[in-house]
Amino acid sequence: MDQADAQFNFVLNQSPNNIPALLGKACISFNKKDYRAALAYYKKALRTNPNCPAAVRLGMGHCFLKLNKQEKAYLAFQRALELEPTCVGAIIGLAILEINNNGAEGIRKGVQLLSKAYTIDSSNPMTLKPLANHFFFTKDPLAIRNSLRSLIGLSNPQADRSQSLRFIFNDHDYEMSIVNNSVTGLHTDFTKVQHLALHAFHGTENETIQAESCYQLARALHVQEDYDQAFQYYYQSTQFASPTFVLAHFGLGQMYIHRRDTENVSQ
Repeated sequence: MDQADAQFNFVLNQSPNNIPALLGKACISFNKKDYRAALAYYKKALRTNPNCPAAVRLGMGHCFLKLNKQEKAYLAFQRALELEPTCVGAIIGLAILEINNNGAEGIRKGVQLLSKAYTIDSSNPMTLKPLANHFFFTKDPLAIRNSLRSLIGLSNPQADRSQSLRFIFNDHDYEMSIVNNSVTGLHTDFTKVQHLALHAFHGTENETIQAESCYQLARALHVQEDYDQAFQYYYQSTQFASPTFVLAHFGLGQMYIHRRDTENVSQ
């Protein structure tokens, strides 16, 4: 990155309004967490050429978000979409703003936007990760299972039935089978969580996204009581994660408790 920075500086010394160099400096500043400098470079590029592509507005939106100027971020993402209706980054930015700020209605709109982004690019890890998070929190498998047992009378030892059902629980579709009084094949959105998180993990080299994707996989497996697999993904998440990502460490600690490994729990 330092070598790239030096090359962009050389170009700008010769040509102060060189747009590729300005955008390169913006990206480097953003990655160095100097968001004000990044925003200044994006703005200079836009002043130099008001017809810059949507990616410039998208970059400005991310800078505004980091600077906690959410209204300006929203406007920047909207402008990016006006310029390029299939700009996945702008759609995701709007979705996250909706989900974080506008309650139940915002969550509904945010998920619709994420679904739109997924339709445009089903391999984008920044689409897959928040979708996985959404599907994780839309399900309570224990409540579903307990409600089913009451619904179909499985507590009755005389009941002997084999059938397949499709039903609605908390406004979501489920499929399940009843075979000799046992509920089997209950498909919740945890399968979607695993699918989305796994694709997000393999679709990026960004360690932060990899850590969060492993964590998504781990907790979905944890809820389904697949503790060995959950342990592996919690552990993998801790290897990618920064020290501030405590959720992965907490999950791994829970797995050590399940294994009665008190020595590693204390670490």
